[in-house]
Amino acid sequence: MSLWGNRLRSVLSMLGIIIGVGSVIASLSLGESLRQHTLNQIRKMGTNLLIIVPTQKKVRGIRSVQADSLTLDDATEILKLAKIQRVSPVVGFGLQIKAGARNRNVVVQGVAPTYQSIHGIEVLEGRFFQTPEVISMDRVALLGSRVAKDLFPLESPLGKEFRIRNTVFFVAGVLKERGEEGMSPDDQILIPYTTMMKKLMGRTALHRIDASAISEEDVLMAEDQVSDLLKQRHRIRVSEDPDFRIINMSRIMETFNMLGFWFTVFLGGMAAISLLVGGIGIMNIMLVTVTERTAEIGVRKAIGAKNRDILRQFLLEAVVMTFSGGLLGTILAVSLLYSIGYYFSVSVVIPKVAYAIGIGFSAFVGIFFGYYPALQASRLNPIDCLRYE
Repeated sequence: MSLWGNRLRSVLSMLGIIIGVGSVIASLSLGESLRQHTLNQIRKMGTNLLIIVPTQKKVRGIRSVQADSLTLDDATEILKLAKIQRVSPVVGFGLQIKAGARNRNVVVQGVAPTYQSIHGIEVLEGRFFQTPEVISMDRVALLGSRVAKDLFPLESPLGKEFRIRNTVFFVAGVLKERGEEGMSPDDQILIPYTTMMKKLMGRTALHRIDASAISEEDVLMAEDQVSDLLKQRHRIRVSEDPDFRIINMSRIMETFNMLGFWFTVFLGGMAAISLLVGGIGIMNIMLVTVTERTAEIGVRKAIGAKNRDILRQFLLEAVVMTFSGGLLGTILAVSLLYSIGYYFSVSVVIPKVAYAIGIGFSAFVGIFFGYYPALQASRLNPIDCLRYE
């Protein structure tokens, strides 16, 4: 083969394929990693989770004021539905807390003990408050991991006192760190919803109701049951907009899954342009090679080589060049991605299709862009080739 005889030219020709394949694999990996990260965050919140929130009500024809449409009775009746497993009322406010000389503003959520299992929350130290403490409106609290570190940086917060709006609370437990995700409890404090509503805020309406279906397969049916129940309880007519909205986490996950897929395809398509450019470069080099080796082609044909032999030779050279470039590009891209992931402590996901594209598609590029130069070489007249200088 002439590839080894023109090593520099071969390497430069392969460079476009190496960059193209590397770009495709990196783009597909980036898109898939973002998609998987988003889906994992949603899964942590619960794929069978329903969040019922009040909508804004109309004041003089304009939607502006948050409706106080959800009540404790609504939560009680939702729990009776066949497809609902657990329910937790939720009342949350941004409030100032203080422990000794330390203070900060934090989101305080009044919830039920079922909130822990609905959201899959783990307690690192201590315990979650129980139903008797909710009934008696005890001043117990669970601190998010960041809140605990801020208020009690040098000691265990268990049993310690702190104040919420000048009301003394006792730390019953510390929540396990969940990281950056939607509705993360790391920067929150959880207290009994009765304590929040009666002792702190004097409120009767709920900010939202969190409910979990009995299984992921029953989420859609559970959503319909909740919607029908609340429309009936709130006397919502068919022609009226409901005063509540149901957020279905399984629907959100499906939406993000689809968006993530098309985002990955888009990134891969954009990166594939560089692979196309590399293929054009291969074609250009092969055409030049055919011109330079015209005399060689004439000699081979003169001693009995057929057109298909010449075609096979030049096509094989193009495939070897692109396949080698694809293999090198794949190795470099994968090594670089895992190195970045290790250095920044992030999870890197490389889909299997990326390897297939990196190696298989590069060989296809060699066949596609190498066929025309090989065909031109095979059709050369041996007499003209021998006369060529």
